[in-house]
Amino acid sequence: MKFIHTLGLRGRVTDLVVDTKSRGCGVGTALAKYALELARDLGIYKVSMACVDSLVTFAEGSGFPKDVGNNVMSQQFEFYHGDEEPSCYFKPGSTELFRNEILHQEDLLNLEAPPNISIRPLHVDDWDKGYLSLLGQLTVVGNVSKTDFEERTKEIVASGTLYVDKHGCEHCGHFEDLVVDADFRRMRLGRYLCLYFRKMAYLLGLHRIVLECRDELLGWYESFGYKRAANLMTYKFDM
Repeated sequence: MKFIHTLGLRGRVTDLVVDTKSRGCGVGTALAKYALELARDLGIYKVSMACVDSLVTFAEGSGFPKDVGNNVMSQQFEFYHGDEEPSCYFKPGSTELFRNEILHQEDLLNLEAPPNISIRPLHVDDWDKGYLSLLGQLTVVGNVSKTDFEERTKEIVASGTLYVDKHGCEHCGHFEDLVVDADFRRMRLGRYLCLYFRKMAYLLGLHRIVLECRDELLGWYESFGYKRAANLMTYKFDM
């Protein structure tokens, strides 16, 4: 669940594979269409998949139109074992989104932040500090009450999200919702957050980090080591 689109649910179709002996029989298309209907039944506002150029026609025929101008970018890390499982940093029932200890590691502290800027976990009190207004500069937020926010210091001027999923025995990170307040965009906060989240993903022991970006930002993200990996195919449901 995300704080955008009125606490909307975002879906991804991954690891879609059909045995070579059964290809050409419509099994892959049936699976993709089934995933769309399942997403619709679950109330998901958008479902997407990453797709290499050679499979764009297949994805479009399965109900996933190409999200023109959007790309999937990926960065692989050298194999690294974090000291703890990534899940140990999350705090169910806490007033903060995750344990602050990960931010105190030396490699993160060595990344020099812009003046008067500090990095911390999202807190339940941030509903009163402009967090949703900041997200509104990125996308549609919708009506999110303070109670909704809580169930799920100072002014918030930038935000980013790193969430982790598990593929086999490895963890993959998704870097999303990077936004900097319009009044602070000359402080290179976006650059700082990109470096910060990349280092944080590495320290968590993730084997890869993935993001979605517009064509005009490909070069900017490539400067941080990301490479274009696929097309973004997206289906948005009528809400």
